Amino acid sequence: MATQKLQASRALKVIPSDNAFIPSINLVHAGANTGVGTNLLISVAANFITDNVSAGDVVYNLTDSTAATVVSVQSQTSLTMNANIFAAAGKSFAIYQQSGASGLGNQGCVLYVGGAGIISCVTSGNDAIDFQAVPAGSFFPVNVIKVNSSVTTATNIIALW
Repeated sequence: MATQKLQASRALKVIPSDNAFIPSINLVHAGANTGVGTNLLISVAANFITDNVSAGDVVYNLTDSTAATVVSVQSQTSLTMNANIFAAAGKSFAIYQQSGASGLGNQGCVLYVGGAGIISCVTSGNDAIDFQAVPAGSFFPVNVIKVNSSVTTATNIIALW
């Protein structure tokens, strides 16, 4: 008789976003922004080119719990993103490798849901669906590549691989 078990070996906090897929667990660069500009991440201490940051990577603004996707690497210290998630300097950020949408990185994960609510997501089969009344403290056994922020009310979501 077959049994199902969940044995995750990797985990990452999910920042629901309409602008970015759940990234892979691979951290590319972390730091704090030192300047602001529309849809830009500017950090004078960064080494974006040396660290191989590339279009499609996902930027987490850890201070404000927002996320965006890298559109292009302008220089060693500046990135263009698909959303303006840095309105002030001094915000902590982390850049993770490309998501499953590009065929690299995260090909889908299951979720742990800490706070009850709606999960609006895109499955690894590219189906957009809203799951109602997901209970707190539950595992969400759907292979997910994106959690949308515009509808999601569930909180403390963790991606598990």
